[in-house]
Amino acid sequence: MKKLFFLLCLLCILSPAGIYPSGSGTSGGVVFSLPASVKASGMAEAYTACDGDLSSVHYNPAGIASMKNNQLSLFYRRGIAEDNFSSIAYGAVTKAGVLACSILYYSAGNIELIDLNENSETVNAQSDYLGTLSYARTINKISLGLNFKFLKSTLVQEFNSTALGFDTGLLYNGEGFGVGLSLLNAGTKLKYQDKSFSLPLTVKAGVSYWLIEKPNYNMVADFDISKQNDTKLKENVGCEFSFKDTYFLRTGYKIGYDEDTLSFGIGVAQNNISVDYALSLMGELGLTHNIGFCFKFGAENTAEEDYSIHSELIPESQAKEEKAQQKNPNKYVEGSEMLDAKTKIKVQGYYDKGNQLMGNKDYEGAMAEFKKVLMFLPNHKQSIDKIKRCKQLMPEEENE
Repeated sequence: MKKLFFLLCLLCILSPAGIYPSGSGTSGGVVFSLPASVKASGMAEAYTACDGDLSSVHYNPAGIASMKNNQLSLFYRRGIAEDNFSSIAYGAVTKAGVLACSILYYSAGNIELIDLNENSETVNAQSDYLGTLSYARTINKISLGLNFKFLKSTLVQEFNSTALGFDTGLLYNGEGFGVGLSLLNAGTKLKYQDKSFSLPLTVKAGVSYWLIEKPNYNMVADFDISKQNDTKLKENVGCEFSFKDTYFLRTGYKIGYDEDTLSFGIGVAQNNISVDYALSLMGELGLTHNIGFCFKFGAENTAEEDYSIHSELIPESQAKEEKAQQKNPNKYVEGSEMLDAKTKIKVQGYYDKGNQLMGNKDYEGAMAEFKKVLMFLPNHKQSIDKIKRCKQLMPEEENE
């Protein structure tokens, strides 16, 4: 009976609104409302339209569809009290799409319970385990993604509850911009004894825009709006500056939150290993510290489908060259030796994607990718020839 009495108190104290007073409402499942990415934390969680990063799966499951390598991600966050939050995630690139799984752990720290007879006992206030399975792939320029979640939550080491949930999202990347939309935390209720709580159902929409895109440095801005089932509309603005795809500076601001507003982040990436740190200002409550590691391994994903050729327009010798180029694309990107390793990989990605889109008869999209190559290698003959060829293959009405 002693713990049952304190359970009712904890349900109020340990709600998201009680621990992180940012207007999280009365939904259950604290772990769903916490930042699950160091990069996203540094950008004030304006991350719905970001892609290529394994941790983006918690903001928009479609974001992992553009991953080029397999990734292993580790994350730790120290909260404003004695609470802490950590995760481990793994994502694999396959021909059918990207598969990922993650485990998140949240602990609210220890508390001392004192009953009416002044007997005391120290217990863990709350612990949550959240397992997630994810899948995403890109179809005709649009990335689609799904998350399936299982949550196990325990209060004062005695009262347990479980819930099932799912997320879905889509992401479109255009020329220098991206648009994302996601639905998060739809699912069953958490129930402790006779008290039930809905999961924090959330709808997010975001836009990313490349303010600067140069061979050695880039800058992207992101803007999100989100609506949780029991809170007001919120806005997130973030920005990331990168130098040679090795050094990163991030900042962001949250609008519509009570305390959690301004954030900063830094990162370093080298030899397929990246280390990131983020600091969030919580007003009078203090600071939260986030640190993460990401390991990339395996061959970079490139297009392998054999694409059809308009034989009436392209000679057989050129068709054979296209197929050979697809099997060994690095052989044909000449002049890239003058670029640093990271930029060379980026340029190769543009070129490979252009070949893939060309094979899918998306000639307009292919030309856009080859033009990106020319931004870094203005005299790249293969890209220039491919643009001419795309114009030749496009229907007459599109050329007019």
